[in-house]
Amino acid sequence: MPDGAARELAGALRGDALVGVNGATATARAFGRAWGPYRVDRQERLFRLAELADPAPVAGHARLATEEDLTLVTAWLTAFLDEVALPPGLGAAAAAFRRTAAGQLMLWETDDGPASLAAASGVLAGQSRIGPVYTPPARRGHGFAGAATVAATRLALGWGAAEVVLFTDLANPTSNALYQRLGYRRVQDHLVLDFTD
Repeated sequence: MPDGAARELAGALRGDALVGVNGATATARAFGRAWGPYRVDRQERLFRLAELADPAPVAGHARLATEEDLTLVTAWLTAFLDEVALPPGLGAAAAAFRRTAAGQLMLWETDDGPASLAAASGVLAGQSRIGPVYTPPARRGHGFAGAATVAATRLALGWGAAEVVLFTDLANPTSNALYQRLGYRRVQDHLVLDFTD
C-alpha cells in the first residue's frame, strides 16, 4: 500500500476505536503518523517457503493433535500468547478446539510425550500460514520446533497450498535462523504498532 493510501485510510477510519495496526514497515509507520501517537509493539519478518529442507534427524514423530490433546494444546497456546505478549483474551481454548477439529495442529511427539506444536492455517487464495509454533522451555534446543514446523509445512503443501508463509519476531534470532535453514526466505519486514492515545 502506498504511504498516501495508508494516510487516507487513517483519515477514513478516524473516529473508530483502533488500538493498533499491523503492516509492512513503511505502510504501518505512515498509518501511525497519520493516526496519532503510537509505540512500536514488535517488529516482525514475513517469510515465504522457497524449497522445504529437512532438519537434522530428531527423535520422535509428527502427528495431528486430537480431542484428547485439547488440555495440553490449550495450555501451550496460552503460554505462547503470554510469551509473545499478546492479549490472553485472544481465546486460546476456542482456538485449540477449532484448529484441532480442523486438523490444523501438528504435534511432534517423543517417547516422553508431545514436545512441540506447529499449526498450519487452512488454504485461502492458494496460501497457508504456519503459526503458532511453540515448544515448552524445558524441551527447547533439541530440534523439536523445526521438526514440528516441517510437519505443519508438509500438511499445508498436502492441502495444495501454492505458497506457505510465516511471521517471526525479529527479536528472536533463533527462530529467524531456524526457518531459513528449513527453506523459508525473507519477503518483507512488518511493524505492529499500539496507539497510545
